[in-house]
Amino acid sequence: MLGKLIKYEFKFTAGKYGLMYLVLAAYTLFVIGLGLIHTSNPFVTGTIGFLTGIYFIVLFGVCVCATGYAVVRFYKTMVSDEGYLTHTLPAKVEHIILSKFLVAYVFQFLTIILAAASAMLVVSLKFDVNLFSAFHSAIEELSALGGNVVSVLIAFLVCALVSMAYQVLTYYVSIGVGQMLQGNKVVGCVLGYMIINTAVQVIVAVVSFGVSFIAGVSNGFENLESSISSVSGFTALLAVETVLMLVLAVVEYFVTSFCLKKKLNLN
Repeated sequence: MLGKLIKYEFKFTAGKYGLMYLVLAAYTLFVIGLGLIHTSNPFVTGTIGFLTGIYFIVLFGVCVCATGYAVVRFYKTMVSDEGYLTHTLPAKVEHIILSKFLVAYVFQFLTIILAAASAMLVVSLKFDVNLFSAFHSAIEELSALGGNVVSVLIAFLVCALVSMAYQVLTYYVSIGVGQMLQGNKVVGCVLGYMIINTAVQVIVAVVSFGVSFIAGVSNGFENLESSISSVSGFTALLAVETVLMLVLAVVEYFVTSFCLKKKLNLN
């Protein structure tokens, strides 16, 4: 049943995300085409500059819309009037949540990849920036700090992937918790998100400080700053934050499931 839920979710949402990606691709090509226009006319150059500036708004807008659509989709199909139909499906609530999460996660990942590819194309072609040289210089600077550069890049990538999953589930658990509050459920979702996000930030800050403190104790507090700012120290912090976000994401998944099974009121 989980496979069918995922298939249906992909089928229903692919068109919406595809439209966003089509808009991004079209405007990316349009901006690159503007770069082929060479003129000294101030009106034309001003128009080109304005349209190029709009590109970054479009880029940001696509990323925001992709996230917003995932949140709205979950809200409409789980806790609004449409939720009646969703909860009559012969499937566990855990599987329904998981299917929506997996599909949303895939499209969030794809959105970031396409947005990054679009930005790199525009920056490299229109602004004549050698991104390869910039990346190579950054690697050399990291290598100069000491430690395994490959390990920190892998740790950063894994942390980013886990962080993306955590963010999606934070939206979900906020919606679930929001249904437990009396009054306006949308306001409850927003308040739930603010409270949960603030609490998590405090937890992450405390844990990061704890790791730094332990590093300071092990180094006699003599080389604390250098040990934390080094590649190995930064990798350790990333690893700790990744594990913490992974644990929080799992907790959020089960809390969301509990709220939608035990505390949901669609009246």
